Amino acid sequence: MNWNDLKLFLAIASRKSLGGAAEELNISSTTVFRHLNAFENEVGARLFDRGKGGYELTELGAEMFGLAQNIESSFHEIDRRFAGKDTQPRGKVVLTAPSSFAYWFLPEYLRTFNALYPEITVELLISNQELNMSNRTADLALRVSNNPPENLIGRKVCNINWGIYGTQQYLAEYGEPVDGGGLTGHRIIGASGNLAMNTAFPGWIGICPTRLYNAVMIL
Repeated sequence: MNWNDLKLFLAIASRKSLGGAAEELNISSTTVFRHLNAFENEVGARLFDRGKGGYELTELGAEMFGLAQNIESSFHEIDRRFAGKDTQPRGKVVLTAPSSFAYWFLPEYLRTFNALYPEITVELLISNQELNMSNRTADLALRVSNNPPENLIGRKVCNINWGIYGTQQYLAEYGEPVDGGGLTGHRIIGASGNLAMNTAFPGWIGICPTRLYNAVMIL
């Protein structure tokens, strides 16, 4: 005997018809009829008398009805007391992010996140290196990339605007780069490793960006 059988039994007893029980349980009348027959076979006795007035409880059915109501009340009490108490997310999440984001941007977001989900502990791993996510070194990775790995599930957070900057003293000595002229001959403080392959550093391949600022990041 299981709770679904008792729910069906209670629905028929309260609505006094298969159609009413089917409507209450959002199933077909045929399904109600089939399950009722199976339930009565399991019990080994008839629980309802089928008459013109609908489905009336037999003596055994009335006895079971009282017991089933108590069970139903117990289930409702369990739902009332405990439903939702353990749905608050909890645990540890390891987040890796480059130092620039970790120091300047993430603290405020992490503070807000902690206020919303106090049961989650965020462990921040500051690194600019690519990590093997499959070995669970980190659960989440915040990275700058136009082509994230295909084996990972990612979400674009935002666009990042890049610029080329320098001092007026440098521009007076080396001149300002011109669109289409590349950065050949300029002394660049750029990126290294995988970050150097980012399209934001076109100087490494000799292509000048279409938009220049009033300064250049130079040595």
